[in-house]
Formats: sequence, C-alpha cells, structure tokens
Amino acid sequence: MDALAQRTYTHQRPPRVRPMCSHRQAFMLIELLAVIGIIALLLALLRPTIGRMKERAIRMLCVSHQPDLARIHQA
Repeated sequence: MDALAQRTYTHQRPPRVRPMCSHRQAFMLIELLAVIGIIALLLALLRPTIGRMKERAIRMLCVSHQPDLARIHQA
C-alpha cells in the first residue's frame, strides 16, 4: 500500500454530533410520566395509613376532651 491509502484507512472519522431533537424531549416525557406514576402508586399505598392516622387523631382529641366534659357535666 502506498502512503496515501494508508492515511485514508487510519484516519478516524469526526464524531457525529446528534442534535437535541424531539427524541430527547420524548424521552424526558416518558421519564416524567414514570415519575408521576411512581408518586401516584406511593400515594395509593399510603392513603389507608393516612386515613387510619386521621381517625386515631380524632379519637385522641375526643379522649382528651373527656375530662372537660366530665367537669361540665358535674357542674
């Protein structure tokens, strides 16, 4: 092989530059939907627990008012 042919085979191509196009935006949309789905799933799992905590808080509030109600009833 002559020197010119050797140079063309060993010459590296310049790196391809991909433009930031709709492909990246679509990927970001998929990521966003996945995150929203995960958050919705976690909220659905926590909803019963939050409801029970709310009930307990209301019960505790009622129990804490019982001495006041007893005093009012005695008066």
